[in-house]
Order: sequence, then C-alpha cells, then structure tokens
Amino acid sequence: MTDRIDPDSMTPHPADDPRKRSIVRLKSGRGKRVGEGMPILYSNSIDMDERTKSLDPGSIVTVMTGDGDAVGVATFNPRSLASLRILDWESNTVIDDDFLMRRIARALAVRDACISDPFYRLVNGEADGLPGLVIDRFKGKVVIQAMTAGMERLLPVIMAVLQADAVVLRNNHRFRDTEGLPKYVHLAAGSIDQPVEILENGFRFRVDLMREEGDIWSFDQRDDRKFIAGLKFHGKALDLFAGAGGLAIAAANSADRVTAICANETDLSLALHNARINKAIDRSVISSGNPTAELIERSGLSERYALVTITPPPLVLTRKEADRGELEYRELARLAGQLISAGGYLYLASRSPVIGIDRLVAEVAAGLNAAGRSCRLIRMAGPSPDHPAHPLLTDSSPLKSVVFALD
Repeated sequence: MTDRIDPDSMTPHPADDPRKRSIVRLKSGRGKRVGEGMPILYSNSIDMDERTKSLDPGSIVTVMTGDGDAVGVATFNPRSLASLRILDWESNTVIDDDFLMRRIARALAVRDACISDPFYRLVNGEADGLPGLVIDRFKGKVVIQAMTAGMERLLPVIMAVLQADAVVLRNNHRFRDTEGLPKYVHLAAGSIDQPVEILENGFRFRVDLMREEGDIWSFDQRDDRKFIAGLKFHGKALDLFAGAGGLAIAAANSADRVTAICANETDLSLALHNARINKAIDRSVISSGNPTAELIERSGLSERYALVTITPPPLVLTRKEADRGELEYRELARLAGQLISAGGYLYLASRSPVIGIDRLVAEVAAGLNAAGRSCRLIRMAGPSPDHPAHPLLTDSSPLKSVVFALD
C-alpha cells in the first residue's frame, strides 16, 4: 500500500509549459514498449533517482529515454507501480484546457456516431487518450472518476471544460488505492433530483448518481440488453445479480414471467421502479437476496426457465486468482444448466479482467456439459462501443459475455 495523498493538499496543475517541466528518464534499454505505443510505463522501467522520487504525485512531466530522446508528455506518480501515464507522444504538447477539450470532443464524436441517446460512457481512460479518467454522461449531468493522481489534479480544468449542469466525483474505485488516493463520492457542481432517468434502446430506467456502492448503471451492457430484448422464447426467465433491472426488463419482452434477484436493497428499489415505468411489473417477481444462494437452491427444484441471465460482480481480480475464477464461472454454468428447459438460453457475463473471452466460453461450456446439457454458443461479446479499449490494453476491458442455446 502506498502512502496516502490528501487531495486537499494537492494543488491544481500550474499552467503547463513544456520548457519548464520536470524530466523523467527511462532506464537504458527500456524503450521497447514506448516504441509500441504502450500508454502506461511502470516504475521498474524508470531511472528513479532522488530528484525523480521527490516529484509531486500527479506532476506533468516530459518523458525521455536513457539516451536523451524525448518520448512524450505524461502524468507521473512516484508512489505508484504504474508511474507514468502517457498523455501525448509529442513532448511539446501543452496540457491545458484546449488539449482536454480536443480529447473530449474526439471521444464525444465516437459516441455520437454509435449511440442516439445522450446517455453513455463519454471518456474511457487510455482508449480515449486520457489515462486514468472515466466520464459517464447522463444527458446534461456527468459522473467523473479520477483514478490517478494526475487526473485528480486536473479535475478543476476537466470540470471547466465539460460545463455540465451537475458533476458527481465518484472517486471510490479500487485503483485509487494503488495511487495512494482516498476514496470519496461528492457532488462537486450543480444539483441533482434523484433518481435520474435515462433512455436506452426504447426503455426508460432510473438510476442513483450518488450511490457509493455498486454500479450506477452498466452502460457497457447496453448491447447485451438489446440482444436479450430481441430474443424470442416462450416460458419464464430468471435474472441473477439483477442490478437496477436492465436485463430482467429486457427479458420481459418475451417472458411469461421474470424472476429477478437483486444483491442489495438499493438495486431492489430501482429495479421495482424500472419495472413499473416500463410496464413489466405485472410479469415480474423482483426481490433481494444472495443470488448465488438462490441459484444453488433453485437448481434442486423442479421449476424450469427458458432463459437464465447471470451477471456476477468480478469473481477474481488478479492473475494468480484466475484458475479459481474460471472454476467459479464453470460452477455457475453447471448450476444454471440444471434450471434451463430444452430449447432455452443461458446468458453469463464476467467482469473479471483476468478472465478472457476464450476462457469464459470454455468454462461455461464445461459447466453445461457437467450438468448433462448439450449446447451451442450463439453469441460472444465485449462491452458496447462507448467502452473502447486501447489496442495494447484489450485485456483491460472487464466485461465479456456469452449466450448459449441449450438442447
């Protein structure tokens, strides 16, 4: 664990001047990843002399090779393992409101090209050239996550550039631990009448922008919900880890009845409300509890479902836990396989960044086989297009989902 940084003691970045920046040098021979375009450089590749170690966390620096060649401009945190976050490969680029405006405008153009309603992830870190920054848009309101000390210090400029009606700083991600930053959720500008309503694929959903635990809304599952809403089947559906009810309400398009199990009371309240406003409440049985325990219990009963959807929170987060995580996804599929009627479907999503899509497919298939079910993979997907990935960091996209048709 790194030493904690007090945000109140962190001054905003002074006006950036490439001529006056501190220089951080890479060790000799450590420039290979730079040449490939890797936007994150780790402390073991940096010449950590006393001057470099003394730089303020979040400083904007010029990065140079051991031979003295300029690499680019980055934010730097000597207390973090991921010490350098490249902002631009041109070292003379000035990091100011114009730079941020250009990057955000570029990100906005991609979203507007793919998504019709103004509710989406506007900025997704390294993929949008703003490493450590996540911005979710809820029409005129935004929720910002600054996951690095560099982005924490740039927040005043980012907020000024966005000019949003309301800004929530949702800085409670686990990544802040590695940066030595405290966690907090704070309404930084404007006011919010809770809950906030969003539009998606013809549905209306209400979400809580100020909640401290769990996801506000899983924009990355937008395309999955659209797929489930269009899936034609006859019978009952079961949605586990239902969140605010997105998949359950999508399933209600075809299901005779949907049973949804939320993991907490906040989700339960939102899911009930969302079922009402989407006229699905008369076909829905929504409750809170332990979704895994519900799956285990129901697997021993006679009731069968035409569709089971499962979206657990991340089961594992580190590579050393990956083997255990794979077995846990296999077990979820085995239990679900005992519940699904012939001709039914299983949707299972993983938010574990260390479990790749190929492994998820293999483990779900193995679980269904262990349940004595023959099956076909009909869909495998990643996050929706408002969650782009950097080409060298594709394994950092947490969401992977699969749909199997069972015989």
